Amino acid sequence: QDPPRKPVGGAFGQWIDANRSAIWEEVKQKTGETRETATRVGAAEFGKLAGEKWKNILDEERIQWEKKFNEVSAAWQAYRCSDKFKPELCGTVRVWQLPKFPPEPKPRRGACAVFAAEKMSEVKRNIKLGK
Repeated sequence: QDPPRKPVGGAFGQWIDANRSAIWEEVKQKTGETRETATRVGAAEFGKLAGEKWKNILDEERIQWEKKFNEVSAAWQAYRCSDKFKPELCGTVRVWQLPKFPPEPKPRRGACAVFAAEKMSEVKRNIKLGK
């Protein structure tokens, strides 16, 4: 079973998901473009037509779509808070990543310090021997 998708667009998004094919049929009748072959004109016509239809919906029907959005949103939140949540399986959802911090910077050392570090064991041995 596929994980639930993150709901977007509120009640309008739920409505447009349910009515997308019918709206594209109307766009096809007006412009002759289908969803697969749509240019900017077809996509713009789709947006205009969807907006007009949404404005003409009765308040009772909008309330139903808002309830549906709330249900889908609650299901998404329950899934997201569960142990089954894997962001990489959520398709369009961006994967949240912790910022990658660079490792601690190494202290800058000059040539003298590098030479002393390499020869330190030899210097300590000579001190013990009294040289």
